[in-house]
Amino acid sequence: MNAQVLLAATLICGMPFAHAQHKHVHGEGRLDAVIDEGSISLDVELPLDAVVGFERAPKNDKQKAALAGAEKILNDAATLWQPTPAAGCSVQSVQVGMPKFDGEHADIDANYVFRCTDFAALKGSAHETEKIVR
Repeated sequence: MNAQVLLAATLICGMPFAHAQHKHVHGEGRLDAVIDEGSISLDVELPLDAVVGFERAPKNDKQKAALAGAEKILNDAATLWQPTPAAGCSVQSVQVGMPKFDGEHADIDANYVFRCTDFAALKGSAHETEKIVR
């Protein structure tokens, strides 16, 4: 399975979309989406093990490559997140925080901001998103 598909499946299917207080749970991440006129902001928190299969500093070349590959995918916001094309959205900023491996658990934190020229065109995508989330 392609790493991008695995990451997208983890983001869409494997996480609750809202809860009062986040705690580190293996196999679950968090996606907070703020849709405001003209912009979309996505905040993502994923346990490292859900993305690359381990949660500590990489020990060999295969694990180092998996970590580098995950970081590359997460930094490619235009491929990872695809708002409705008719909305004319473009990536404004991407911030990906890879783990520092200084504690018991390791998470990846990322923030994506898109600006849209025809924000009303996103209305058609809400229905499609609703189908995916169910």
